Amino acid sequence: MRKLLCLILLLILACPAALADDFGQTYEAFTASYAENITALNASANRMLLPHTPQRDYDSRSRRFYRINSGSLAAEIHMDDTGKVISRCQIILTAPEGMRHGSAQHSDFTVSALHCYALIMAMDKSPTPYERYALVQQVEAALAQADEYRTDAGDYRLTCTRVGQSVTFVFENALMLPADPDPVTPEEDDVPDEEEDALIG
Repeated sequence: MRKLLCLILLLILACPAALADDFGQTYEAFTASYAENITALNASANRMLLPHTPQRDYDSRSRRFYRINSGSLAAEIHMDDTGKVISRCQIILTAPEGMRHGSAQHSDFTVSALHCYALIMAMDKSPTPYERYALVQQVEAALAQADEYRTDAGDYRLTCTRVGQSVTFVFENALMLPADPDPVTPEEDDVPDEEEDALIG
């Protein structure tokens, strides 16, 4: 009986570590999904974009993270202590001041926005780009109603904040967060913008 109790105790102690390894998006899955999402968005938006190559760096605690800085887009993808799973992903999209529809600035911003969509989708584990795009639709509908939106997105807590010309999207691994207040969700009758909704169809 004592041996059985010891075995059960060992299994209980081992479970959090095993769960941490499987909970969240790996960097390899993230980059593969990002590339697949770009291909799908290209087909729908008649573009020929290539995925950005994130630049590797290390924080003050020697944990690996990756940066993307291109045009109106800035992103950081931080890994957990094991280096296997994404602990935090921050994506910032900033519209240039005085941007006019049809201008070169607007064209560049549209490219950055498509990459932003692809990165948001890459944090979703759904099997197809079409299914992942539902998260983009959900976020757009919510931000059309308010400047802040918070929800659960798979293994992550997603917080979206609009300030001035910028929108910031932050995914935080829910396993590494304290217990959370109720997520902020959009009203049931929120409908995504038809023009953006047509990007994948």
